[in-house]
Amino acid sequence: MAVEQGWGRYRDLVALSPDEASALIGETVVEVQAFNGGRRNSNYRVVVQGQAEPLVLRLHTADPRACLREQKLLELVKGSVPVPRIFRTAPLAEPPWSLMSFVEGERMDLALTGASAAATRRITRSAGVALARIHQIKFSSAGFFDEQLQVGEPLGADYRWHTMLQRMLDQNEIRENIGAELSQRLRRLVDDNEGMEEEMSDGGPCLSHSDYKPWNMLVAEEEVTAVLDWEFAFAGAPLNDIGNFLRYGARYVPEYEAGFVEGYLEAGGALPNDWRRLARLVDLINLFDFLGRHDATGTIVRDVRPLLEATLSEYA
Repeated sequence: MAVEQGWGRYRDLVALSPDEASALIGETVVEVQAFNGGRRNSNYRVVVQGQAEPLVLRLHTADPRACLREQKLLELVKGSVPVPRIFRTAPLAEPPWSLMSFVEGERMDLALTGASAAATRRITRSAGVALARIHQIKFSSAGFFDEQLQVGEPLGADYRWHTMLQRMLDQNEIRENIGAELSQRLRRLVDDNEGMEEEMSDGGPCLSHSDYKPWNMLVAEEEVTAVLDWEFAFAGAPLNDIGNFLRYGARYVPEYEAGFVEGYLEAGGALPNDWRRLARLVDLINLFDFLGRHDATGTIVRDVRPLLEATLSEYA
């Protein structure tokens, strides 16, 4: 099981019968099978009467506004990035839902389990190619998208790397979860690297998937067949996605990183000097966010703490 997939769900999976699915989408659904994985929304493989191929029904229970936004994102990247095809959406339904194509493939994290070094390199190279194509989509300013993919909430001073991390470290939840000593060491690391903020934004603002991890991709024959779960996408810096993908890279053979970087560069991506350090520093935003949630569990702390210790060991 992928690390974060073992943390449990933020929102309960919605139980859905064929009759309930039929009433929701207005077609006769003869089979419903919930997908394993996922922590926020509810996703199902459905068989619709009269349709030769199965479809995927996605209930946007975590953020209803993501329904239309994800539709626009998939339409934006189709043709350059492998993604499911959207057939219909109902952004005003309760809950909002999307009906999309079912893509054949195995979750990348599962495909990597037991894969040879050579196969790992080919798989992650494909992920690097897909990410470089995502990052080729540029925006005039950094920020969060509205439902029409306009930057409706720009990243202002409150979202500066140093400001944001210091504010997060002031949260009682983080100090309680990792202790005062580790919190203080991280505070010093953030202070010491404030001068690298400009380099952290190199290559942006571009489309950032913002959840670019192996369990959000499907692969078949060692190629990515679909990049899934776009609800966190925003206009930002490439290093955010690179930090996401390489977060657990140490758990794999060296070819995991080597193939990814090879594909990313060959497909037109660019990496700044000292990019490994910068990507790890940017990813602290995500790690702090995990620890600062009111529902952070002991399992989350157990898995995130070694990542923080490793970053301190290498870069403090």
